[in-house]
Amino acid sequence: MTLLWIALLPLLGVLVPALTARRGRNFCSLATAVLPAIALVMTLLNVPALQDGEQLRFSVTWLPELALNLAFRLDGLSLLFNLLILGIGLLIILYAHYYLANDEPFGRFYAFLMLLWRQWWAFQCQTT
Repeated sequence: MTLLWIALLPLLGVLVPALTARRGRNFCSLATAVLPAIALVMTLLNVPALQDGEQLRFSVTWLPELALNLAFRLDGLSLLFNLLILGIGLLIILYAHYYLANDEPFGRFYAFLMLLWRQWWAFQCQTT
């Protein structure tokens, strides 16, 4: 179930910039970074289990008529990429906070960044 939450937090984070952009760039940047930071902490909490050689898996039947499942797997290699994606993504939010001008549409930028971030995560953590 942890993998599902790690996948959903950046996806839910797409709504955060849309809801907080009117409050200013500082608040929007901070609020956007909270959910991915929680996903990063949740990933780090799984490191001891992965060091013991376990593989975390989540699978749910999505379309049984077509035999399609929603499935995620986290092993050592996907943990490395997960930490890279989440860590570098947080650094991008920090950099964009200082780089973007006040009159630029930073809320839209952060929303698209969260969508891209979510797809990176899903791509590296998918299973067959």
